[in-house]
Amino acid sequence: MKYTLTLCILAAAFLINPLWGCGDTAESDFSYDRQDMVEYSVGTWTGSLKLASGEQTDFELVITEPAAQTDAQGLELRKVKQSSCNQRQFSQRLGAYFVRPAFACVSSSNLAITAKLTTSDGSFRDQPLNGEMAVRSLHLSHASLSFALPDGGGLHAECDADKKCASGSFFTMEQNNRAQGEFVSMTKN
Repeated sequence: MKYTLTLCILAAAFLINPLWGCGDTAESDFSYDRQDMVEYSVGTWTGSLKLASGEQTDFELVITEPAAQTDAQGLELRKVKQSSCNQRQFSQRLGAYFVRPAFACVSSSNLAITAKLTTSDGSFRDQPLNGEMAVRSLHLSHASLSFALPDGGGLHAECDADKKCASGSFFTMEQNNRAQGEFVSMTKN
């Protein structure tokens, strides 16, 4: 009986703890806002890709902000989705009984973006793309830029605060098969 009760208490503690530690708080500690994300992403980026054929090609990616949508009252709907755990305070009285949940929640912001992709080999010519900029931090020190290609493929880049991207991925879909290319680099001009 004692063993079962102990297991029930431990199970309850581990189920309740992430909810306790990662509350829904409206106050944020983000050091950037929507405009900072727009200024970071919007503009002309150039880089290099290796296609599935092995051929390397230069590219230009012109990122723009999507046109604003309007609601029924005619108000613009341009938002950055932000969810934040912020700094969590745990109860001192219960601190010995609860452990911090590792990565129970992540501070992040997402911004919808559009782009036109042009490659020097002619594979893409002003190809319209829809994508997203994601920052998984309270500070704009690292960003992910992800775009969906019209054939079901994707272009993804991990960028630093200096707008230099050294890692990422690139693939296209050819006859329902993934043709793996390689992301080489990208920099904002």
